[in-house]
Amino acid sequence: KQARLFQVDKLLSIYKKLYQIDLAQKTGNLPFSLTASIDFLLADLLHNHMNINPNIFKGYDIRAVYPTDINEENIVPIIKAIYTFLIRGSINKKSFTLVVGTDMRISSPSLTKTAIKTLLGLGARIINIGIVSTPTFYFAVSHYGYDAGIQITASHNPKEWNGIKIV
Repeated sequence: KQARLFQVDKLLSIYKKLYQIDLAQKTGNLPFSLTASIDFLLADLLHNHMNINPNIFKGYDIRAVYPTDINEENIVPIIKAIYTFLIRGSINKKSFTLVVGTDMRISSPSLTKTAIKTLLGLGARIINIGIVSTPTFYFAVSHYGYDAGIQITASHNPKEWNGIKIV
């Protein structure tokens, strides 16, 4: 139970930080649906996917060693949670366009393919911009006015790492 409480606190903190970043860029008002969205995400992740290491959730992204802590299996519930968070809390639209980018790590093509397949299955419209740097990914989402973006990358971490950036 203590591990579960730690994971709830950690995930709640991550989703709140992600939302606050988005919120600062938009209206400054906290929608009523945020609490329900976070509760849904946490309940789903914790009830159905307890094998996800809570330490992969960082302050502004998700980073982990591949395939130990992030892989083609556990990226599915993480992507579903991110999508649910975006559609119910942050973007609050029934349909939106999501940019997907990736870095050049060996594990990135497989993780990206799984992420895109999951997102398409959920009904997202995807703009796959392929292998790009993080600044280029951020530029694409912002400059072209897309609703959000997910990049498969572990940023500056060693090659055996991978993760997800969300904007």
